[in-house]
Amino acid sequence: MTHLVFLGDGPEKTIISGNKNYKDGITTYRTQTVAIIGDSFIAKNIGFVNTAGAAKFQAVAVRVQSDESIFFNCRFDGYQDTLYAHSHRQFYRDCTISGTIDFLFGDAAAVFQNCTLLVRKPLPNQACPITAHGRSDAREATGFVFQGCTIAGEPDYLAVKATSKAYLGRPWREFSRTIIMNSFLPDFVQPQGWMPWMGNFGLDTLFYSEAQNTGPGAGLANRVTWAGIKTLSNEEILKFTPDQFIQGGIWVPGKGVPYTPGLLAANPNAATTVPSGSAASGTPSFTDTSGSGSVSPSAAPVSQVAAPVSPAAAPEVSPVAAPESSIRMASTETSGAGSVFPAASPQGSIRMASTDSSGASSVSPAAAPEGSIRMASMERPGAGSVSPVAAPESSIRMASTETSGAGSVSPAATPEGSIKMASSETSGAAAPVYPPPPPFYPDIALSN
Repeated sequence: MTHLVFLGDGPEKTIISGNKNYKDGITTYRTQTVAIIGDSFIAKNIGFVNTAGAAKFQAVAVRVQSDESIFFNCRFDGYQDTLYAHSHRQFYRDCTISGTIDFLFGDAAAVFQNCTLLVRKPLPNQACPITAHGRSDAREATGFVFQGCTIAGEPDYLAVKATSKAYLGRPWREFSRTIIMNSFLPDFVQPQGWMPWMGNFGLDTLFYSEAQNTGPGAGLANRVTWAGIKTLSNEEILKFTPDQFIQGGIWVPGKGVPYTPGLLAANPNAATTVPSGSAASGTPSFTDTSGSGSVSPSAAPVSQVAAPVSPAAAPEVSPVAAPESSIRMASTETSGAGSVFPAASPQGSIRMASTDSSGASSVSPAAAPEGSIRMASMERPGAGSVSPVAAPESSIRMASTETSGAGSVSPAATPEGSIKMASSETSGAAAPVYPPPPPFYPDIALSN
């Protein structure tokens, strides 16, 4: 299904929550709380959460494979691998993405405008690379662009920032591409800026650039000097603005979302990038400008940052019994504490609750009855696809249309509590399949 819209009452009031994770035997690709596949998807004023926690390793809150998808005033909370911007063109405005390791990853062509990247406290001795873009072919028109964004840290992370060091990103694939412009970089962003994935992998072929950023972490004098680090001219910077990079001027305006098609005129220091807890209509915070010259990094020796050990990608294994996973669509209105995320929920439980109180409110889930729930679901497996025999208990598919072409793979059985929303899988040819990131990086070296 295409052109589906999710509207909430605010990212801290309307929350979709799950807790599937890699440690419990599910591949990273399938740990998402919500999978968005149908084109022209829009979400406004909603929170997406994976509550598995840092100790459960990869745990995706949202996987986005929707072309021309838009997220406005949304929040994506998790730890490792929070937002899987998998593929196609995506636009994020006034959103917050939180996590620890690679918490914004994938191979989409995505622009993040006026967003907050919130670093959370990881496990002991873990570093916090924020992004991990996965472009595997130089001909792909993909990459992550951060425009007028703010990098910040939760209080728990700031207490350990000296040992759990943060980096702008690292190359998940050989041609990883990330551009950060007009954004605020705090002091805990390491002087090197970027972190290797493993040894020299991708360092000569990646495309990383910083332009016109501010903040104590924005200095370029001590940045790594890999061959893939780029200094962009004014003309080259324009190629990564929304209108040119994702052709946003064709499909974003008219959707009720603030949108700046070109460069930003305002100082991001003055921008309020943390979405409010309530619904927002919003007006553009910035106006167009022709921009000023980009800041060129001075030559500096490559800092030696020890690379994490990267074990071989785990094979796709369908768990016999999927871990507990819950859906919570909760609307809470409180004048006191914000929303409360459950540490654990019963298998397949569904929360669709609305509370209104003057203090903190708790929502108790009612046990969901066993049984497969399918809403407007049509499955038309094609050549080479595997059709599920039966959906296990509490499997939920909402507005799902799956048409698998040659080379596509669908699970033999949908795990318990799995969610497919706005799903439309139509593959004419074999789509590239990217293996999940390595399962865990214990004791990442944190040398300068």
